[in-house]
Amino acid sequence: MRCMAAILILTMTSPVVAQEATALKKGEIAPYTGLLMSNRRVTELLEAEIERDKLKGQLRVEQRYAEGLDLMYREQLLRSSTPPSWWQSSRFQWWFGFTIGVVATGMVIYGSVEVYKAIK
Repeated sequence: MRCMAAILILTMTSPVVAQEATALKKGEIAPYTGLLMSNRRVTELLEAEIERDKLKGQLRVEQRYAEGLDLMYREQLLRSSTPPSWWQSSRFQWWFGFTIGVVATGMVIYGSVEVYKAIK
Protein backbone atom coordinates (compact mmCIF):
# COMPACT_ATOMS: atom_id res chain seq x y z
CA MET A 1 0.00 0.00 0.00
CA ARG A 2 2.80 2.46 0.81
CA CYS A 3 4.42 2.03 -2.59
CA MET A 4 1.14 2.64 -4.34
CA ALA A 5 0.58 5.84 -2.34
CA ALA A 6 4.10 7.04 -3.08
CA ILE A 7 3.68 6.39 -6.78
CA LEU A 8 0.31 8.15 -6.79
CA ILE A 9 1.80 11.21 -5.08
CA LEU A 10 4.76 11.13 -7.40
CA THR A 11 2.65 11.07 -10.52
CA MET A 12 0.53 13.95 -9.30
CA THR A 13 3.40 16.20 -8.19
CA SER A 14 6.24 15.15 -10.47
CA PRO A 15 7.17 17.69 -13.16
CA VAL A 16 8.72 14.92 -15.29
CA VAL A 17 6.84 14.45 -18.56
CA ALA A 18 6.89 10.91 -19.88
CA GLN A 19 7.99 10.50 -23.47
CA GLU A 20 7.93 7.46 -25.66
CA ALA A 21 10.93 5.26 -24.98
CA THR A 22 13.10 4.44 -27.98
CA ALA A 23 16.10 2.20 -28.21
CA LEU A 24 19.29 3.91 -29.36
CA LYS A 25 22.34 2.38 -30.89
CA LYS A 26 25.80 3.60 -30.09
CA GLY A 27 26.50 6.90 -31.83
CA GLU A 28 22.87 7.40 -32.91
CA ILE A 29 21.27 10.81 -32.23
CA ALA A 30 18.21 10.81 -30.03
CA PRO A 31 14.98 11.83 -31.83
CA TYR A 32 14.05 14.21 -29.00
CA THR A 33 15.67 16.80 -26.79
CA GLY A 34 16.01 16.30 -23.11
CA LEU A 35 18.12 14.63 -20.52
CA LEU A 36 19.20 11.04 -20.92
CA MET A 37 19.88 9.11 -17.74
CA SER A 38 19.86 5.56 -16.51
CA ASN A 39 16.87 3.99 -14.77
CA ARG A 40 18.86 3.88 -11.54
CA ARG A 41 19.49 7.62 -11.68
CA VAL A 42 15.81 8.32 -12.45
CA THR A 43 14.84 6.18 -9.46
CA GLU A 44 17.29 8.07 -7.25
CA LEU A 45 15.94 11.42 -8.43
CA LEU A 46 12.35 10.37 -7.85
CA GLU A 47 13.20 9.06 -4.38
CA ALA A 48 14.97 12.34 -3.63
CA GLU A 49 11.89 14.24 -4.80
CA ILE A 50 9.66 12.15 -2.53
CA GLU A 51 12.03 12.74 0.38
CA ARG A 52 12.04 16.50 -0.39
CA ASP A 53 8.24 16.61 -0.39
CA LYS A 54 8.15 14.67 2.88
CA LEU A 55 10.63 17.06 4.47
CA LYS A 56 8.65 20.06 3.21
CA GLY A 57 5.55 18.62 4.87
CA GLN A 58 7.42 18.07 8.12
CA LEU A 59 8.75 21.62 7.95
CA ARG A 60 5.24 23.03 7.48
CA VAL A 61 3.98 21.03 10.45
CA GLU A 62 6.86 22.18 12.63
CA GLN A 63 6.40 25.81 11.55
CA ARG A 64 2.70 25.68 12.48
CA TYR A 65 3.62 24.11 15.81
CA ALA A 66 6.22 26.82 16.46
CA GLU A 67 3.72 29.56 15.51
CA GLY A 68 1.19 28.05 17.93
CA LEU A 69 3.77 27.94 20.71
CA ASP A 70 4.79 31.52 19.97
CA LEU A 71 1.18 32.69 20.15
CA MET A 72 0.58 30.79 23.38
CA TYR A 73 3.70 32.22 25.02
CA ARG A 74 2.87 35.76 23.89
CA GLU A 75 -0.61 35.48 25.40
CA GLN A 76 0.84 34.03 28.59
CA LEU A 77 3.39 36.86 28.78
CA LEU A 78 0.65 39.44 28.23
CA ARG A 79 -1.49 37.93 31.00
CA SER A 80 1.42 37.76 33.42
CA SER A 81 2.60 41.32 32.70
CA THR A 82 -0.77 43.02 33.24
CA PRO A 83 -1.73 43.52 36.89
CA PRO A 84 -4.96 41.89 38.07
CA SER A 85 -8.09 43.97 38.51
CA TRP A 86 -8.64 45.45 41.97
CA TRP A 87 -11.36 42.93 42.84
CA GLN A 88 -9.12 40.06 41.78
CA SER A 89 -6.14 41.14 43.88
CA SER A 90 -5.25 39.05 46.92
CA ARG A 91 -5.25 42.12 49.18
CA PHE A 92 -8.87 42.98 48.29
CA GLN A 93 -9.95 39.36 48.73
CA TRP A 94 -8.28 39.18 52.14
CA TRP A 95 -9.94 42.39 53.36
CA PHE A 96 -13.29 41.38 51.89
CA GLY A 97 -13.15 38.03 53.69
CA PHE A 98 -12.05 39.68 56.89
CA THR A 99 -14.92 42.21 56.71
CA ILE A 100 -17.49 39.49 55.97
CA GLY A 101 -16.15 37.51 58.94
CA VAL A 102 -16.40 40.51 61.29
CA VAL A 103 -19.94 41.33 60.10
CA ALA A 104 -21.05 37.69 60.41
CA THR A 105 -19.54 37.43 63.89
CA GLY A 106 -21.25 40.69 64.93
CA MET A 107 -24.59 39.43 63.63
CA VAL A 108 -24.22 36.16 65.54
CA ILE A 109 -23.36 38.02 68.75
CA TYR A 110 -26.28 40.41 68.25
CA GLY A 111 -28.66 37.51 67.57
CA SER A 112 -27.39 35.66 70.63
CA VAL A 113 -27.94 38.73 72.81
CA GLU A 114 -31.48 39.19 71.44
CA VAL A 115 -32.28 35.53 72.05
CA TYR A 116 -30.86 35.77 75.57
CA LYS A 117 -32.98 38.89 76.24
CA ALA A 118 -36.08 37.17 74.91
CA ILE A 119 -35.56 34.13 77.14
CA LYS A 120 -35.00 36.17 80.31
